[in-house]
Amino acid sequence: NGSVPVTATIVVTPTFTNEGVSCNGADSSFTITVNPTGEVNQPQSQVLCNGSTTTDVNFETTNTGGTTTYAWTNNQTSIGLAANGTGNILSFTAINNGSVPVTATIVVTPTFTNEGVSCTGPDSSFTIRVEPSANPIINGDTVVCCNVSKTYCDVDNTTGSYSYQWTISGGIIESVANTNCVTVKWNCNCTIGWLRLTKTNLNTGCATTTGYYNVIINPLPTPTINGNTTVYTNATGELYYVTPSIPGHLYSWSIIGGSITSGQGNDSVYVSWDWAACQDCQGSISVSETAPTGCTGTTTINIIQLPAPGAYKLTGQLSYDNTNNTPLNGVTIELIKNGNVVGTTTTATVVNQFGNSVSGYYEFNNIAYGNYSINVSSVKPWGGVTATDALLIKLHSVGLITLADLPLVAANVNSASGVNATDALLVQLRIVGLVNQFAAGDWKFNNVPFTFSAVDSTYNFKGICVGDINKSYNTTNLKQAISTNDGIVDIQQNKSFTYTIKANTSAKLGAMTLFMNYDQNSFEIENVNNTLDGMKYKIENGQIALAWADLNSRNIASGEILISLQMRARKAIMHPTQIFNYDVSSEFADPNAVVLDNFDLKMSDVQTVNQEKGFDVQNYPNPAKEITNIVYTIPEQGKVKIIITNILGQPIRTIVDEEQSEGTYKVIVSASDLNLFSGVYMYQIEVNGITTNYSKLGKIVFER
Repeated sequence: NGSVPVTATIVVTPTFTNEGVSCNGADSSFTITVNPTGEVNQPQSQVLCNGSTTTDVNFETTNTGGTTTYAWTNNQTSIGLAANGTGNILSFTAINNGSVPVTATIVVTPTFTNEGVSCTGPDSSFTIRVEPSANPIINGDTVVCCNVSKTYCDVDNTTGSYSYQWTISGGIIESVANTNCVTVKWNCNCTIGWLRLTKTNLNTGCATTTGYYNVIINPLPTPTINGNTTVYTNATGELYYVTPSIPGHLYSWSIIGGSITSGQGNDSVYVSWDWAACQDCQGSISVSETAPTGCTGTTTINIIQLPAPGAYKLTGQLSYDNTNNTPLNGVTIELIKNGNVVGTTTTATVVNQFGNSVSGYYEFNNIAYGNYSINVSSVKPWGGVTATDALLIKLHSVGLITLADLPLVAANVNSASGVNATDALLVQLRIVGLVNQFAAGDWKFNNVPFTFSAVDSTYNFKGICVGDINKSYNTTNLKQAISTNDGIVDIQQNKSFTYTIKANTSAKLGAMTLFMNYDQNSFEIENVNNTLDGMKYKIENGQIALAWADLNSRNIASGEILISLQMRARKAIMHPTQIFNYDVSSEFADPNAVVLDNFDLKMSDVQTVNQEKGFDVQNYPNPAKEITNIVYTIPEQGKVKIIITNILGQPIRTIVDEEQSEGTYKVIVSASDLNLFSGVYMYQIEVNGITTNYSKLGKIVFER
């Protein structure tokens, strides 16, 4: 009963007996060997899917001391295994082309052999079960139109519980992708698509993936409709046609808000629009184009139907947002309806029905009822912006004043989320030319959408330059910029000198804008000795532009230096000359940004000297139209008297009669002030000096 052979040894002793005497002979021995029966360890049964590879079956035994051989039989050769054999069963591809599982029983008979004796043991059996494939079969259209949805299903009806996983190329799955059917929308950028399905038996885990199920994808026609998209109600004979027109294609038209009068079924139709009860209704025209492939593409365009034009007109006036409401001519105005430009005009000066001249006027005729907006584009120059505006922006940013309406819009020069000191700084920089434009542009207008009620209507609106917070652009009451003479200063040619510009009156100053022109061939500005913190300036092409604004105002006394410049005379200045002229764009304002109308400057005349001073008198220009200057130098202190006379020496007026110190002086003689006409006049100057008396007679010619 063991697993190895058992050998028994038998010893035989012979005994001979005669006449009572027994004699033992020599021993003799032999053996008996008993082999175990054949034995095989129980093989492991296997369960496989159709097409899978089995595991090698290696038969084993616990017997030793001999040789065990194995013979086996198989009762189901359809699984891919022979009916019988000996030895181990090597791996093979399991086969089950049916729809139900197939189980093969393999019976193994072991035989133990030792010393020429073979002993057959009991049989042992195991099974190999082969499950059938899931066998998915895809069914659906193989020729489709792009952008069209199609359904594909697994039509294999083998019973069982399955899971599904679809894979596609050239389209998108619109339905759930893990059922036996799937809906696919095929793309228009492909000509070939495909599907594959993996089907898995949930009980056995056996899965099968189909091959590629190819689908031809045909493009859709893409017709373009040509014709009027804005028409009047009751318009007839409106032509609409398709491009490109392709022979062999079929066309079907449909209309909302009208009717086709001819051409249905062709590539062009004539339409009558008849939505008479509609105000600005949106109709449509559609065409469906079908190719020989059966693919149809549809295009629709919307049609705006306008009521028939009447005799109504829209008029208005565009003016600047200032006290004078200065009209703005030359501004382009577009009338917008539903995003479309329905009219364009330019503001101008016209004579109205009452015979009055009206500027900034615009007019649109034959306007139908509806909602409109106005788009404004101006090529008018930017202006009106000074440091006073920068101060107003600063006052607003700290809450000392509140800007509103167009001035608030104009203050946001950088188009940021709010108005702050950055906007004020940008205003100062643009005033003097250190920046050339604002992010917000140059102009803003308060035009807003409105409804036109199909009656003659008026719509007025205003504009403002960006940055012009105090609305000073285009005003008619600008103060003439003037300066007061501050005496004569002697300078040396080509040598640096300090030139000061002083306040002529006392004031509390919050902002200053100053544009001063000078002859750059005669003078050079070497440096600005800034006396106002934060002042911005630019020197270019014979002009110095300065801008200053500060919430911390400055108390300026009369005669106090406001600006100090380091300068040089490039050539000899033979007569006392005022270096700078400043224009009407210059402006001074108090801490509340109120313009100071009476704040003027004092500037000295300059002349170059290269010799010691002596008594000298001259006048220029001569002849003169309105004003001539008498310039005289006295070498010592004395009593000076200057009298204007006629040609006969008869006094007209004494213009100087005072004690003066040594130096050079200038007196302005105005023909208007003296009530002088064209002609020749004389002037007599007498100086009673400390040591010497001086006198001279001069001639003045006025040509008025």
